[in-house]
Amino acid sequence: MIRRAALILAAICATAHAADERRYLYVAAPGIRDYLEYGGHGLLVFDIDQGHKFVRRIKTAGLDERGKPRNVKGVCANASTGRIYVSTTHTLTCLNLLDDSILWERAYEGGCDRMSMTPDGRQIYLPSFEKGHWHVVDALTGEVLSRIDPGSGAHNTVAGPDGKAAYLAGLRSPLLTVADTATRAAARVVGPFSAPIRPFTVDRKQARCYVNVNELLGFEVGDLGTGKPVCRVEVAGFKQGPIKRHGCPSHGIGLTPDERELWLCDSANKRLHVFDATVVPPRQLDSLAVRDEPGWVTFSIDGRYAYPSTGEVFDVSTHKIITTLSDEHGASVQSEKIVEVDFADGRPARAGDQFGLGRSGSPFAPQPSGTDARFRSISAVDVKVAWAGGTGGTVCRTVDGGTSWKAIAVPGAEGLDFRDVHGVDARTAYALAAGEGEKSRICKTLDGGATWSTQFQNRDPKVFLDAFAFWDADHGLALGDPINGRFVLLTTDDGGASWHRLPPESSPEALPAEGCFAASGTCLVAQGEGNAWFGTGGASASRVWRTTDRGRTWAVAETPIRAGGAAAGVFSLAFRDATHGVAVGGDYKDPDGPGVKAAVTDDGGATWSAAVGLTAYRSAVAFLDPSTLLAAGPTGLDRSADGGRTWAPLGAIGYHALAAAPGGAAWAVGDRGRVGCYTK
Repeated sequence: MIRRAALILAAICATAHAADERRYLYVAAPGIRDYLEYGGHGLLVFDIDQGHKFVRRIKTAGLDERGKPRNVKGVCANASTGRIYVSTTHTLTCLNLLDDSILWERAYEGGCDRMSMTPDGRQIYLPSFEKGHWHVVDALTGEVLSRIDPGSGAHNTVAGPDGKAAYLAGLRSPLLTVADTATRAAARVVGPFSAPIRPFTVDRKQARCYVNVNELLGFEVGDLGTGKPVCRVEVAGFKQGPIKRHGCPSHGIGLTPDERELWLCDSANKRLHVFDATVVPPRQLDSLAVRDEPGWVTFSIDGRYAYPSTGEVFDVSTHKIITTLSDEHGASVQSEKIVEVDFADGRPARAGDQFGLGRSGSPFAPQPSGTDARFRSISAVDVKVAWAGGTGGTVCRTVDGGTSWKAIAVPGAEGLDFRDVHGVDARTAYALAAGEGEKSRICKTLDGGATWSTQFQNRDPKVFLDAFAFWDADHGLALGDPINGRFVLLTTDDGGASWHRLPPESSPEALPAEGCFAASGTCLVAQGEGNAWFGTGGASASRVWRTTDRGRTWAVAETPIRAGGAAAGVFSLAFRDATHGVAVGGDYKDPDGPGVKAAVTDDGGATWSAAVGLTAYRSAVAFLDPSTLLAAGPTGLDRSADGGRTWAPLGAIGYHALAAAPGGAAWAVGDRGRVGCYTK
């Protein structure tokens, strides 16, 4: 039962993956003024993972007295409340993400413009249509909570990533007003910049803002802490020209989520200019042609795709166009009002932003893996060397700290899923494929992945391997789901040259329906000379088995982690020494549901107590140092600074597995070849 649940969890087949998570792009139209030729009217939905294929058109409001659609001014969404909002020059409309129904439409004094919502989904900072004021609106009811009146020609708005501040830019003022979301009042200003502010963005830490200003083909940078301008950057190699819309040479600017690049719109030259945002002043890197005059740019949540308002979809890593947006009639779609919403098991799981906001508050900086494989395992050898395993028989290796990764296709393993990997050094590694029958096998390389040998290939159709762990280069233990009520355990004492199955009578006895989760390669861990632990689920209790003699004898303890279903239990373990350990898990089919998600032990696993603060299912956990841990799962990251007893959210980018090595190096891996490197 558990082995099939694990197959669903890992989404070995495309159907299973599609059922677990879907990413959609919501495009509001008319999003280029009130021009219906660029997509008509409504919310157009595109499937990101199916080549941005058109899915459906959602009927929206926003009509004038004659029934003609008004110009859409902004769009925003929140997964926790399950709502998406569209503003026009006159009204704000709220829709239900679950069934596409319109919940309400309201008009506001002075009209509406490009709004922004606090991360909790409770407050919307709604600018009037180029008047002097903003309304602070209750996002659930549409009621006005307060009014902020900088007198700046209200236009663009960004709610800060931490939810504490909102940034208000008027198109007739060189000052950026900063509002305190606790008091719902203006608190301070940033600037003055050289001219009135147009589109802008901020980084995750809210240390910098990047602003378009009138009469500049380029942008200016401001310090949000000091309130002072930092630098001015002009586009090189291009001249300002006549502008069809907006009256501003550069109208549209966005940070890639990893904050490594800044993309800038150039209307007259029909270009996107790309800058290195890691240096001050940002350095121009590239200029990309588009089919029309761009007036906006934003990005997918994971940072893989760039979405200019002209309708192209760019691969951020290559700066190449991979497709263009087209509606149900095959007509091209253009809009300056775009937002991503992701669904897990049919419910909203996360939402992006119409602004290209920085998201690198996560300590994991994205690295290019060179593959689209779905990673489920990672092994960090040291600060330079790491190995990752994934679908399609793929193993990846870095020997330079992740600056470059080499994707390796293991011969004969094209249909296998490497759910665990163990790196010994830069040349030596083991990879474990999970699956029923002959799909469960163990491979090894001694030459950096150039060649591989199959050390163990299962012949028993009932065996399903979940994970392995090693005490040193020669001594290891592999774990499989129960057969006839006993867990399957394999041992090696010769570097994998031979693997021996422990007799069933000496293997741990399983509860009814109990098994292990092949979710991250860390349901089994080894430590010291002979200690090992493995976590279980799927039964009436979530348990941790422990051995101190390399698997010859075992003892078991129950944990408080959620149990009672095929998808619930302990998914990952980490031990800093023989006595102090942490377990994480939950229910992957109900990731935000009730129940304990983490537990700690101070006696080697004999007893476990519940941790607090970890509110979502997590598939992996690792110690960064004796007191600091990270936990990862499909919906984000969490951090503990007290040995796992309490947790706090760290970011919304999802990963499936993570690993840390001595010296402070750590990596996390996930869907679509996603690799992140930990930086303190």
